[in-house]
Amino acid sequence: RRVHGDSVSAWRKKLHKNILYSKLISLINNYLTFCFLINVLKQYTMSLMHVSRLLSKPGGLKISSRNSSDFGRFIKTTLDSQSGTFRDNNLNANWFKAHHINPMERMIAASAVRSDMTLLFTSYNTHFLMYQPNPRPLGVYQTAINEHVVGDASHSNMFIRDWETLGIDNVLEWSFSDYMQYIMARETDKLKRGVYHLCQIATDNPHPYARFASIEATEMRDTYAIALMTQVAERATALTGDEYYFWGHHHLDFETGHIHGDELFHQDDASLNEEKNRLTEMYGVNQDDPSFHKHMVEVAKEIGVNIERNIWDGIYENVEKFHKDNKYFNQVFKKSESDVIGLLKSVVQSRVLMREDDIKLGYQGDIVNNGKLSTLGPQLAKDPEALAGFLRSYALIDVAGLASLCRFHTWFKDPINPDQRLANEVFDAVSGIGEALIHDWKQLGLNEFFPKKAAEFIKMRFVEPKFGAQRENLLSTQQVLLRNTKPEERLAILKAKLNVLQSLFEGLDKSVEGEALWKNGSLLLLNQHWFKWFQSEYGNAISEVIAKGGKDMEAEHTKIFTKQMLNQLEALQQ
Repeated sequence: RRVHGDSVSAWRKKLHKNILYSKLISLINNYLTFCFLINVLKQYTMSLMHVSRLLSKPGGLKISSRNSSDFGRFIKTTLDSQSGTFRDNNLNANWFKAHHINPMERMIAASAVRSDMTLLFTSYNTHFLMYQPNPRPLGVYQTAINEHVVGDASHSNMFIRDWETLGIDNVLEWSFSDYMQYIMARETDKLKRGVYHLCQIATDNPHPYARFASIEATEMRDTYAIALMTQVAERATALTGDEYYFWGHHHLDFETGHIHGDELFHQDDASLNEEKNRLTEMYGVNQDDPSFHKHMVEVAKEIGVNIERNIWDGIYENVEKFHKDNKYFNQVFKKSESDVIGLLKSVVQSRVLMREDDIKLGYQGDIVNNGKLSTLGPQLAKDPEALAGFLRSYALIDVAGLASLCRFHTWFKDPINPDQRLANEVFDAVSGIGEALIHDWKQLGLNEFFPKKAAEFIKMRFVEPKFGAQRENLLSTQQVLLRNTKPEERLAILKAKLNVLQSLFEGLDKSVEGEALWKNGSLLLLNQHWFKWFQSEYGNAISEVIAKGGKDMEAEHTKIFTKQMLNQLEALQQ
């Protein structure tokens, strides 16, 4: 007061004004905090109301009564009877309901374990359940399936968003090669094998009624788990203020426990007869035939009981281990290195027996002599960072994606003849191409050029538009492999794929011959030793089986896959 020369009364007025201003600011802050808490409470209450409706039904999620068709009544009984059996599995009872464990820890563990399965499930929806309009326009049943599938396919973006919100990359600290090893990890076999099995069932059962039964069997069981997941997410939101999309009410709000538009499949409506007749003509199956109904029940049981149980058991087995040690997967990755050592020994031993004319699977000159590879090769051989960028474009989809498919799909269950047994052995051996690339990647020290952000690797593999063509190529390979069920056909298609991949690495190897980076004697894939080993081990046996009826198929698909690879190289050049 003395400094500014204010009178006592003026000083008191200023003090009073400042006190009022402080109180106003405090009131505004309290009001905003109150509004935030009310909003959280509102969302939490709404979710709990939805959850309670789902969890309170004694027999599980039921199909509402309606004027059902014969098919509707038949499938309803099966789905209702099995929906209640899912409630008490270990994941639901001992993990999602484990209230003594921090909710963020529960979401982080489950996310880390199931990320591959969740994103593969999106591909299952978009490429195996969804109908394409060519050559005929879609009917009402096919459209109903597609409308549901589009919604389910959107969950992958929710999952990645939650991954980043939870800060999972800071917990895992996965390098690029770690993520490749996660793709190949046999410890999560049940999860990945389950999704690949769903793809096979959808391929074998294209009729909309069959796919309806498949989706219902999944939805009725999964929605209960999603309801429990939402409770976990809402507790986390109350603690942190963060909103969760895959784990929270956004996901649950989409779920009803049934396919969207399921009423259509239960109706006994004469106006649909024309469409049913069209389906009978198209698929050669009468959906009103009791034997078809029985087959649908078997499909629903296989999915709702066996596949779903294995998937959720597999998640629980791994989340328990991850919760005890969040570096659990690091131990898994170290264990997988022993497989690489065994593979390396096999390659070294087979080199002694190999002659140059025995090692070529089927080079494609258009790829081997591609101008892009010839130009890039010398640069890549001298610049590890450029090499890492180039290999990254092929690592997660063309190599590791193919390796995962070969390893975790059940090609011939209970093989009944030598050709089927050979095919199973060959597909598992081909999956070693993933470990071969991981080995080379680490030998060349390429991890240092990419930050430890698994979220970015997941986006690259599953959602980034830049790699869309490669994803389509891999999925089209999977589709043709699943449609052709004879061992000679599957081996012919697989060999065609390997012809093209070896041509890519042969072209790269040819363009960098003599360069320093390529003189690393322990490389497996980049200097083609893996392909040479594979040919020496399996080449003759594969050729004998293909000769029984797969030669034309190998030639046809080698051309298809070659064109796809040339397009990828052209896109890379641009």
